[in-house]
Amino acid sequence: MRGGKRWFRLGVSAPLVVLVVVFVLSNWNELTESLGVIGRLPFAVFAVTLIFVCLTFALAAMSYRMLALRPLSFHELFTVELAAACINRLVPSGIGGLGVHGLYLHRRKHTVAQATAVVSINNLLGMLVHVTLLTVLLLLLGNATGFHFTWGVSQTAISLGAAVLVGIMLSMRSLRRRAHRFLCNLAASLARYKKQPHMLVFATLALLALTLTNLLVLHLVANAVGVELEVTKLFIVYSAGVLVGAVVPTPGGLAGVEAGLVAGFIAYGVPAELAVAAALAFRLATYWFPLVPGAIAFAVARTKKLV
Repeated sequence: MRGGKRWFRLGVSAPLVVLVVVFVLSNWNELTESLGVIGRLPFAVFAVTLIFVCLTFALAAMSYRMLALRPLSFHELFTVELAAACINRLVPSGIGGLGVHGLYLHRRKHTVAQATAVVSINNLLGMLVHVTLLTVLLLLLGNATGFHFTWGVSQTAISLGAAVLVGIMLSMRSLRRRAHRFLCNLAASLARYKKQPHMLVFATLALLALTLTNLLVLHLVANAVGVELEVTKLFIVYSAGVLVGAVVPTPGGLAGVEAGLVAGFIAYGVPAELAVAAALAFRLATYWFPLVPGAIAFAVARTKKLV
C-alpha cells in the first residue's frame, strides 16, 4: 500500500517536471538573454541579489504565518512559498499559487472558506500596501518623480468602460451569489482578528518589507547594468511592471512585467538597451532562478503531504 502511494506521488510530480522543462525550452530566448545580461554583472551583486530574493520568500511565508487561523510551521510555509513560485510560472495569472496556498491551509485544519479568506486577505493586504506606498509617493513627491496626472477623453472612456463591465458582472445572479459568499467568508475571517489585531499589523509589515525588498533587488541590478534612478522613480517603474504583469494573462506575468519595466525606464530617459538589460536581470533573479528550487520544493511538499 505504501509503495502504491509512493508511485502515486511520483505520478503527480513527474508531470510538473515535464511542464518545467517544456516551459523553459519554450521561453529559451528570454532566458538566455537574461543569463547573458546577468553574466556581465559583478559576482558580489549577483550573490547579494539572490540573498534578497530568498528573503522575499521568507517574508511571504511570515505574512501567511501571521494571518493563518491555526499555528503553522515557518519551515513548511517557506517550502510552500517556493512551491507556489514554481506553479505560478506554469499557470497563468497566479492561479496556481492561490491553489497551492489554499490546499496547504486546508490540510492544516482550515476549512475551505477559511483557507480562501486567508489567501484573499493576504493578497488584499499586499495590494493595499503597494497602492498606499505609490499613492503617498505621488501625492508628496509628484513633481520630484516627474509624474503629472492628467484627465482626458481616454481616461474618461476607460472609466466608463470599467463601470459598464462592473455593472454587467453585478447583473449576473450566480456571480452575485458567489461574491456574496466570498465577502461573508472574508468578513467572518476578518472578525477573528479583532482579538488579535496585531497579527494583521505584523502581516502588513511583512508585506511592506517584501515590497521594499523587491524594490531593492531592482535597484541593485539596475545600478549594476548602468541605470541610475532615484528610489522614488524606481518605485514607479517597479509599479508599472507589477501592473502590466497583473493585466497580462501569462504565467507569472511573463513578458508583461518586462514590458512594464522597460516602458517605465524609457519614460524616465533610460536608453532602451539599458532598460531591457535591467528588466531582464531583475526577472532572471526574481522569476527564473526560483523555478528549479520551486520544482524541488513542490516535490518535497507533495512527499510531506503539504499540498
